[in-house]
Amino acid sequence: MNSNSIDDDININRNASIDWELILIDSPIFQYISKYELLDLSFISKRIRLKVSPYLFSKLRIKPKVLYTQPNFFQHRNNFDLDRLTYWERFILLGTYFFDKNLAFRETQIDPFINQSATTLSKIGQYCNVLIFDQLKKASYFLIPITVEFLNLTELFIFKCELPLYKFNIILSKLVKLEILHLDTIYFIKSIEDSELKNDINFPQNLEVLSYEYIYLVVTDLPQFHTIEFAYNLMGTYESIVLELPLKSFPKLKVLNYGKAEESLSLIKFLDINPQLKALCLNVAILRPAILSILTSMPNLEGLKIETNGTSFEEFEIHSLSNLQKLQVLNLNIITGSDFRLITQFIKFTPNLTRLTIETSANAQFESFDKMVESLKYFNNSTATKSKLNFITKTYLK
Repeated sequence: MNSNSIDDDININRNASIDWELILIDSPIFQYISKYELLDLSFISKRIRLKVSPYLFSKLRIKPKVLYTQPNFFQHRNNFDLDRLTYWERFILLGTYFFDKNLAFRETQIDPFINQSATTLSKIGQYCNVLIFDQLKKASYFLIPITVEFLNLTELFIFKCELPLYKFNIILSKLVKLEILHLDTIYFIKSIEDSELKNDINFPQNLEVLSYEYIYLVVTDLPQFHTIEFAYNLMGTYESIVLELPLKSFPKLKVLNYGKAEESLSLIKFLDINPQLKALCLNVAILRPAILSILTSMPNLEGLKIETNGTSFEEFEIHSLSNLQKLQVLNLNIITGSDFRLITQFIKFTPNLTRLTIETSANAQFESFDKMVESLKYFNNSTATKSKLNFITKTYLK
């Protein structure tokens, strides 16, 4: 069998067409016309296509379902099935890559897919303002470099992904227009060789909104030296540590969503360095005295969202606290007795609220809270909506 047929047997295809333009579109325009109809229309003439593209590709989402539609996606196990080859065919193939199966996998499966992706996406990257990496897990480790094809990004959302820490920092340094960054359930990976280097994420200085929720650091050489195992073992777990917020000033940052349920010294220091924040989202369990003290010293804090972690936590009495004079909007998603007992104390130090919204179970705890809010006389009216699962959303307005 010649080398071309060997390539065919293990699906080595460096020029396979990836129809990103069709499968990544995530636009409200599809309320009026289908994706296929719109693309057919845009192919009628270059002029029409140039006018349609900025709307068509302004928001793109990459998710597993998208990737698995591509026959040359590197996580298709059958594409690198060496058992289909004879002994000599395997010998010739692996000999080309110094008998390193992981090197062969990278150069015949991963690199061609990434290169073709980058080439295709470069044609539409200029139009994209919002990019979403959605639950890509280990695939995102190899895919994240394509982000540099979208230099006009203003918003980047990454959810349930595993990323190379230092490559990600290089990418962020190139996204000079980035204003909104959402990181949720991320494992940042660095090699053992780099284990002594600083564990910081270099957020852009222009950042205005940051979501930093459940961020971890893993030190491992698995992606480099055991690439096949890493790519195929989709449910693999690691020993990890929490990756704390970088202790740096971000003068333009207005909103922080922080998703850790334990009190964090780094969060206290981060808020102290960035007192200009206008809105915060925090877990109720970290509203300890040190955090509460920092909140009262933030001169521009107008909006606060407090979310439950669903369990009880160590309670304490708020004996004294300066009023949060600027706080106007308070959103609560609370459910446990610990949640209610702390918030009942806290809300008494927010006399200038103009809007309070609570999402919770419609039970005796809520009824007691409702009466307490009414007694404060902060608000003039309210509206309530109940769901089928006995949940209630109530908004109080001044």
